[in-house]
This record gives sequence, C-alpha cells and structure tokens, in this order.
Amino acid sequence: MGADGIAFDSRHMLYVAVDLQNALVRITPKGDITILATAGDGLDYPASSSFEQRHGQRRLLFWTNGGINFNTPSVQKMDVNVPGAPLP
Repeated sequence: MGADGIAFDSRHMLYVAVDLQNALVRITPKGDITILATAGDGLDYPASSSFEQRHGQRRLLFWTNGGINFNTPSVQKMDVNVPGAPLP
C-alpha cells in the first residue's frame, strides 16, 4: 500500500518506493518481495524511483525522499547490482 515510484531492471524485477511504509522493495517476476531499505536506513516517504542512465552507472537506483516526518528531504541512491531497463 502506498506505491509512489516504480522502476524496472534489465532482469524484469520491479523496484517500488512505498511511501506510506517508508520502504524500498524489489519484486521478482514470480512475485517474491525483498525489502531493500526502510525508515531505519533513512527513508521518509520515498517516491519517484529511477535508474541512472549514464553508461557504466545504470546499476544505481535513485529516489526522492520526501522528509515528511523528519523535515529532511533528499535524493537517495542504492547500487542494486543489476542494470536498469533501458529507456526507449
């Protein structure tokens, strides 16, 4: 509940910024869900996920961090070890 930003990687896994749960999750094509980061990692209403598009940097997933609870808005990133799906 509260998905507010999605991105796909080259292996068809879905990355979702879940703002209401302060979580970043990865969902496999089979439906398996892995929590990659939570409020304990500094997430505070994450949204707007996107992979870096520069050559050699496409494994970096970025998202906005609203900072609603702690008044600390930011842009965060994580190396997810899989390149993002190329944009058309």
